[in-house]
Amino acid sequence: MALDQNFTKELESLLNRYGVDAAVGTPDFILAELIVENLQALGDAVAKRERWYGRQVGIGVAVDESLPPKTAKMVGADGKTVEIIDLDNAVYEGDD
Repeated sequence: MALDQNFTKELESLLNRYGVDAAVGTPDFILAELIVENLQALGDAVAKRERWYGRQVGIGVAVDESLPPKTAKMVGADGKTVEIIDLDNAVYEGDD
């Protein structure tokens, strides 16, 4: 996972704007670097896990013009499994 410098700078600004740096007594640029490094480490760990299980790394949403509006086709990590989702009635993990 590659995050560009603009993301890090915007994250620094966001942390500063909300006073997170002051609240934890650490400069915003150090916090931003820490967050970006952790996001990159998480991405690397997920990719390693998927390879360890012999699965294709990544999951995506395919655009299919033949589907009705507000419908998505999810392609599984195996590249073959497909699930059609009605975005108006979808239930997401964590929804009450």
